[in-house]
Amino acid sequence: MSRRIPWVLLAVCLLQFAAMVVEADSIIRVASWNTNNGPNIDQADREAAFSKVFRAMGADRVNGIARAVDILAVQETDQAASLPSFDRLTMLMNEAYGVESYQGVVTGSDRGGDRTGFIYNSATVHLVGEPVDLPGDPVRDMVPTHSTLRAEFRPVGFGADFNFTMYSVHLKSSTGPANRTLRADEVNLIRANADSLGDGVNVLYAGDFNMLGSSEAAWANMTAAGPGQGSDLANAPGEWRGDDAFRWLHTQDPRNKMDDRFDLAFASVALLDGVGLDYMDGSFHVFGNDGSHDLNGPITTGSGASPDVLTALTLTSDHLPNPFRKR
Repeated sequence: MSRRIPWVLLAVCLLQFAAMVVEADSIIRVASWNTNNGPNIDQADREAAFSKVFRAMGADRVNGIARAVDILAVQETDQAASLPSFDRLTMLMNEAYGVESYQGVVTGSDRGGDRTGFIYNSATVHLVGEPVDLPGDPVRDMVPTHSTLRAEFRPVGFGADFNFTMYSVHLKSSTGPANRTLRADEVNLIRANADSLGDGVNVLYAGDFNMLGSSEAAWANMTAAGPGQGSDLANAPGEWRGDDAFRWLHTQDPRNKMDDRFDLAFASVALLDGVGLDYMDGSFHVFGNDGSHDLNGPITTGSGASPDVLTALTLTSDHLPNPFRKR
């Protein structure tokens, strides 16, 4: 029987997206999550909440498909001896999905005191080559606040034509002209790196972009023409802070005040052209957020998941995860 083209299913906030193929074993589910430096030692309640969310994500049906997360892009995590949150996340994913195949790659500590990384299921995707912690710009004496990790993956059972490159992104936070300018400069570094990969490359950018709206120069730089041009998988430009029209995309803060769309995912043209590995239309979403919660209220005021899962989301992080799929 001939093999069908794989899809990537993508989704956010957890930013979750998925790549899916017509055959079930050809689907890839990708997610992104700013995990707020947890869980760490002596945080049993928080570990239990992360475990509940991971299991719920695996059972989450998108376009009729439920699948465990194959790749989790992580921002704001730790790997110090006293703060081993990244390693514990990897352990919890193995436990939640009943396997021993999840592995992790992570940057060193950045200027913000955090790390970015990827946790991936080595039984479903290969890590191709060595990940790259993107450098700053020595000519302009520009050092990003947070690290961006680039890694290349390939679905198990497929050739190099199905390789895709992911960037786990964490841009500078906060309001004001200086922070907006820094976010724009950080995106320029990421885009320059992606553009250097050449035309026709499958590229995904996912993470905590901290943008307040698409009027920011960071958005313009992310979506500017070039080999690595990114397209917003939610296709939702606008000024989303506190705007009810974007309630279904708000990812921060599920504990208290859901009013910001900080977590996004962008894909290159090659992932949207209907050839080879592709993003699965409609698979990008914010996990646990169906737009039913109160604007400026906690996620528990909505019905995007069962009450216990919504409560677990408030105990894990001040961001929701984003998943999506590829095919």
